[in-house]
Amino acid sequence: MTKTTTHIAGVVVRIGSRVIQRCALCGDKLIDNDMAGAEVPEDQVNTPFPAWEVEALVRVDGNMYEAIEARPDHKLPPDSCLALLEAP
Repeated sequence: MTKTTTHIAGVVVRIGSRVIQRCALCGDKLIDNDMAGAEVPEDQVNTPFPAWEVEALVRVDGNMYEAIEARPDHKLPPDSCLALLEAP
């Protein structure tokens, strides 16, 4: 069993054909895709590349990434990356 870490999705940065999204707290990469050479249907040329909604909670478990619901008390889950940043 791998240890999960939950991140907060930051802003999406698009540089040419590359799309990058990092965690707003710790800076870990959540998305890094280069769309150069990708065949995009004509009717989807101006459609933005899928990314996490800014401020979404994204749980990472190994190579699996999933959006999770915010807690009703608005606190971060115990596996948040903030806990890693504040560790002694």
